[in-house]
Amino acid sequence: MGTRRMTEHGAPSAGALRRKGSKGKDPFERNDLKAIDEMQAVGVTTVPARTSGPQRKSRLRNRSAAVSAGDTGTSGGSQGSAVAGTRLAGGSITSNRSSRNHQDQISEQDLEGVDRRAICEDILTGGHVQTFVDFFYLTHRPAPVQDATDPGEGSAEVNVPKREMLFIRDNLVAAESARRRGDTAAVYKAYNSLAQYYQEMNDPKTGVYFHEKCLEISRLTADRGGEMSANHRLGVAYEKMGDVVAATNYHERHQELATAVDIPDEQKEANKSLINVYRKFAEERESGGLYKESIEFWAKSLEAARSAGDQAALGQACYRLGKAYTELEDPTRAVNYLEDFQSISTELDDLEGQGKAYEALAAVHQNLGDDDKALSLLQSYLDVASKTQNLGAQEAACSNLGVLHSRRRQHAKAKDMFERNFVISRKMVNARQGGATTALVDMSRAFLGIAAGNEMAEDYMNAVVSDVGALLDWKSNRIRPSPAANKRM
Repeated sequence: MGTRRMTEHGAPSAGALRRKGSKGKDPFERNDLKAIDEMQAVGVTTVPARTSGPQRKSRLRNRSAAVSAGDTGTSGGSQGSAVAGTRLAGGSITSNRSSRNHQDQISEQDLEGVDRRAICEDILTGGHVQTFVDFFYLTHRPAPVQDATDPGEGSAEVNVPKREMLFIRDNLVAAESARRRGDTAAVYKAYNSLAQYYQEMNDPKTGVYFHEKCLEISRLTADRGGEMSANHRLGVAYEKMGDVVAATNYHERHQELATAVDIPDEQKEANKSLINVYRKFAEERESGGLYKESIEFWAKSLEAARSAGDQAALGQACYRLGKAYTELEDPTRAVNYLEDFQSISTELDDLEGQGKAYEALAAVHQNLGDDDKALSLLQSYLDVASKTQNLGAQEAACSNLGVLHSRRRQHAKAKDMFERNFVISRKMVNARQGGATTALVDMSRAFLGIAAGNEMAEDYMNAVVSDVGALLDWKSNRIRPSPAANKRM
């Protein structure tokens, strides 16, 4: 069983430097003379544990002894709900003790005379050598770096408050004492408390180190509940650090375990997490124009959403798949996914979603040459945008309707749409909505002018062809002929 070094996560563990070939030993047993040499180099005196003689009077040691004796969880192994961090009814992840509540229980009297060196000496006189090694590194580590992809570490040493030092000491002592008794449930509990604490303190790398120890323990003891919890927490931690690949691996493992033991709440929780990581993968591929690869991950996100029963996420995946297939010029598949998105949005009474569906479907039907269907969809898009008072959507709908009417040589209707588009674009600029600039108004004005010119040209050509009197009246008295549409009626 390989133990990763704390240095990989911002909190190096001397115990992780075990020599190779130590098979058969206690998996938690660690010995590191190099670490002790390093401690002596910075002025910390290492004291061997006493095996006999009078006990040193120390408030810190008395507290440490109380922790190791009374806060060790359920002895006799780690199975089922005995392990901290396993799931309770409803699928929510819980902890047997809040790290913040535990620190609040430390009185001001306990903090008197506390410093890092005193705690180190007190730990050693209590016989907790491994606790001393881990405590030393945790309180001398560099300040945390949030980005998992950044190989560097903080330049300054982390500042550890007294209350936090006592909290770290208490949990490390509890873990070491429980390990000696073979009480893996209590070991898991103590490490999980430390992991959660570092996550709350925005030090995910150190949190990951302790979550991995929890995962290691649960695997050794075949504790499926603890293993699922640890995988979930590791996935969340790596998401927070921006390492989507690692996060996906842990969430997928969580889903595999939940499926194997057939726990619906766990499967739902795992799939909810997978929705997000697959979405991030897909968006990353889309940003690079890799739509075929993005489709693969949107499809996975869709399946995860369906398994989790998340209709909103399911609709979003359908929409993005429809848009991706549109980019790949596959309108048939695009229509299927976009119609599913429209149905889901209607079912959820999501007007914004319905508007997006109408807009995307209209574009696909235009590509298919079905202008009548596209016009109907664009009108629905405009109606929804008016209900939601979304000026940006109204502007886009009017513009698209104007273009489509112009293409069908319905110049009067095109002019009406472009007039409305011009008014809305001016409102957007005045209200500074959607990043609208005067360039939008200028473009709308140009389209309106073109539409008006097209309408006049049609009236003029109609007069030339069929109404010479109207043509002469126009030329002599500047009386514009009746609209061509009326001439046809």
